[in-house]
Amino acid sequence: MKGGLGSFAMNLPGGIRIGAIAIVNAFGDIVAPKTDTIIAGARGEKRGQFADSIRVLLDNIGHTPPQGTNTTIGIVATDAHLNKMQLRKVAQMAHNGLARTIRPVHTLFDGDTIFAVSVPEREIAGDPGKALMMIAVAAENVLETAIRLAITEAETVADIPAARDWQ
Repeated sequence: MKGGLGSFAMNLPGGIRIGAIAIVNAFGDIVAPKTDTIIAGARGEKRGQFADSIRVLLDNIGHTPPQGTNTTIGIVATDAHLNKMQLRKVAQMAHNGLARTIRPVHTLFDGDTIFAVSVPEREIAGDPGKALMMIAVAAENVLETAIRLAITEAETVADIPAARDWQ
């Protein structure tokens, strides 16, 4: 299934902005978190069907797919002034966005990585712990949406169908 590039941003209280860019070529299936249905992944036998990557792995223990052919890379960026340790927490929590949308995630066949960056234009007002949690939870959500958009907005290339053309 054709992957792609997706991005999404949102405004938070206090004027803080956060956004994510995701490049998606996952080994695992992409699922819609609210419905838990596969929206892209290894193709099934019939058009519109998916193989269900977890089931395929469990049914084929010992069969090793080629390594280094898949990955999802994401960048979460905010204009909040965050230090290195705070950005590490944002990146850690952003991985929840991967886990909600890619199944399985972080396999031996993927190089799934998330970076978090701060372009410190806004100082955090109020309780820094609460602000960090707000930003980190938002990071999960913007990355989740960026991953979904990378798949739903992808276009078919040659014989590799996009999700919207496989339905």
